[in-house]
Amino acid sequence: MAMTPRQRLLATLRGEPTDRVPVSLYEIDGFTSVACPDHPSYGPIRRAARERLDNMVFCGGGVPGRLGFLMTAGDDDLVSRESYPEGASTVTVTRVRTPRGTLQTTTRRDPATYTTWTTEYLLKGPEDVDRLLSLPYRPATADIRRVREIQALVGEEGIPLVDIGDPIGAAGAFMEFQALLELVAFDRVRLRALLDWALERMLDVTASLLEQGAGPLFRMCGAEFATPPYMRPDDFAEFVVAYDRPIIELIHRHGQMLRLHCHGRLSQVLDMIAELEPDALDPVEAPPGGDIELAEVKRRIGDRICLMGNIQESMFELATEQELRDEVRRTLDVGAPGGRFVLLPTATPITVPLPAQVERNLFAYIDEGLR
Repeated sequence: MAMTPRQRLLATLRGEPTDRVPVSLYEIDGFTSVACPDHPSYGPIRRAARERLDNMVFCGGGVPGRLGFLMTAGDDDLVSRESYPEGASTVTVTRVRTPRGTLQTTTRRDPATYTTWTTEYLLKGPEDVDRLLSLPYRPATADIRRVREIQALVGEEGIPLVDIGDPIGAAGAFMEFQALLELVAFDRVRLRALLDWALERMLDVTASLLEQGAGPLFRMCGAEFATPPYMRPDDFAEFVVAYDRPIIELIHRHGQMLRLHCHGRLSQVLDMIAELEPDALDPVEAPPGGDIELAEVKRRIGDRICLMGNIQESMFELATEQELRDEVRRTLDVGAPGGRFVLLPTATPITVPLPAQVERNLFAYIDEGLR
């Protein structure tokens, strides 16, 4: 008997038998436009994803208020935000007043790509880290309305995917990558203080989400900031394993599941990832994006963790339809045996309008994945 997408995904995550391998298009799910352009050119592929695929639909419960992006309640007057046009783009400047001075970040939104670019980071150096840490913390109840909307909207056609970060991911989002690496090299005490700051808030927000019924699947991202060659395996243990474990354990204590998102080179940190006991790992990039083949990842941890991957997004952009089909078939031949595998790309397109070749390859991916 055919399973519903919800049944199929949950069984795969638990290592139970399924009627077929789940197939997903990552951010393109047809239910929302959280991570997919809400543009007419994406209409056909979004409909196909909603009607045919096994969708993990992005949603999240943030902290309400202007300080919510810093995971704290507080005085909205501490934050000012202004937006203005710059050519065809929209620029937004956000300022935060702290006891030690003002922090500022600037972003730009372009009409041709469905993403927001950070052009000025919130933390420019150690002094700004100290300013952020001086901001008083007031825990708040997470806003779960969007999660509940997605739970009701998706039903048996997929599962909600509650998107959360991790402490090193928060640090990487607030500062240029070079500045993060300089803290690793020269100021680890201050870096750990920043990670402690993030962990306290993330535990409170995640607990609030769980207590209100969020789930069944959470996605944690950020570990890729600490993979080789950027950081050493010992750094991964110190800044990822030590800080992600309490959040994962909290999610598991509430009977929910965790999908760990980590691009890059995993061979030297794969056993540490397994020690964290996530229920799933994505996108399991093969060389040259990563440094380990899917077959090896499957051999080492595939009996304990559901693997999701590992079609490179660039194939949608650059491959012929036949090359794309061949890669999907090869990936299924490796990933499907033994179960605990979801066919998933490493990302999905964000260009507007959707190029014709990319659209053809997206449909080829679906057709071959479900064949």
